[in-house]
Amino acid sequence: MGCNQFTRMNESNSIIFKPIVVQVIKAETNNNLSATNIISRIQSNKHPFLHEKNCMKIQIQNQFSDFILDDLLGINPIGRKLYNIRKYWLLYKACESYFESMVHAVCITNYNIQDGITVMLISAVAKLGFPTITFYKDPPYITFIGDYQKETNDIIKAWNEFAKILKAIHKKKVLKKFEKYKEIINDFLLKCDETKKWYIKKALKTSEDFSISVQKTFEGINSYYNLLDKMKRQVMVYSIDVNLLGRFNGANIVHYILNR
Repeated sequence: MGCNQFTRMNESNSIIFKPIVVQVIKAETNNNLSATNIISRIQSNKHPFLHEKNCMKIQIQNQFSDFILDDLLGINPIGRKLYNIRKYWLLYKACESYFESMVHAVCITNYNIQDGITVMLISAVAKLGFPTITFYKDPPYITFIGDYQKETNDIIKAWNEFAKILKAIHKKKVLKKFEKYKEIINDFLLKCDETKKWYIKKALKTSEDFSISVQKTFEGINSYYNLLDKMKRQVMVYSIDVNLLGRFNGANIVHYILNR
């Protein structure tokens, strides 16, 4: 799925749509994790007849509108376990989608967290280089101090919100707690009636999906950290093109800098 983010007009004012889907090349690391590896550059010329359109907005669908039955809320400890699964899932998905929208993930084929970090760093480094950026092995992973462009600040704001929920998940050992939750919920499944089982099984599936998604994010960030020197060199190359383009948002970086 892509977008019609950009159109351009020819000399006769006819609109030419320019849908683009970017394939970000992956490189295998020693631990068999994929990391963003951008291996070619493009010319970043400003388009005199360029017009921007609103890209497709990501909406979070509340999959839990009928998730917790009122009578289950009063059952201890099942009600609390279901509530915690719902709470963390919604917080995580909201922050993840917010960051993905800022780095224009919709037009990156097989997007992963490494791609998003690369787009964010290209935007930031284009303005101030790496001196104002600090990297950490654990959450918050990356911090920024500096007077960036508004578009860069928007990406950093989204990242900070995402890093905040990742830090809470890491600090509170949420994934380990969810494993214990599943044991308790599975025991409860043996006792509850068929009407409640559908909701409980939905909770278990969501818990499993959540754990897989979060673990993949943690591993992706760790992989990026291990390849940091290599990624810095690639980011520096593309940051030059961002300055030539004069646009620092995720959509322009994806479509006009990383596209080949």
